[in-house]
Amino acid sequence: MTYIWQIQDSYPGSCIGSYDRETGPDRFLLKNACDLSAEAKPWRFAFQCTVQRLRKFDDLVNNAMVPLVSSRLADLVSSVAGSDIQLLPTEIHARDGDVQDYCLLNALFRVPAIDRSRSEFWTIPGARRLWDSIDWY
Repeated sequence: MTYIWQIQDSYPGSCIGSYDRETGPDRFLLKNACDLSAEAKPWRFAFQCTVQRLRKFDDLVNNAMVPLVSSRLADLVSSVAGSDIQLLPTEIHARDGDVQDYCLLNALFRVPAIDRSRSEFWTIPGARRLWDSIDWY
């Protein structure tokens, strides 16, 4: 599933978090648009900046490439998306302490958004995943 979720150009690289892949759930579960409330493992992230610096952002960029949002942004998205999203609790560790009130935004509904008949794309042989014609260097 592709999110229409972008990182701001002004977001500082020093505030990009690392997802704990060793002890956490498989992050690719978040791409399946399914309920993950039964997942027992915590979603843990570590950031090398301070709690005060992280609190300046409503969307914390991370290497799992999933929306990690403040309670303020979660409330706003929930008011619009309602039951189409799920908010999952997280453990966020900053350089000088833990950060509370951020959660993962899990999309529970997806729609086809690419008109294959009017798009230029190619697929990996034997796969259905779409790739665009942009050169990735």
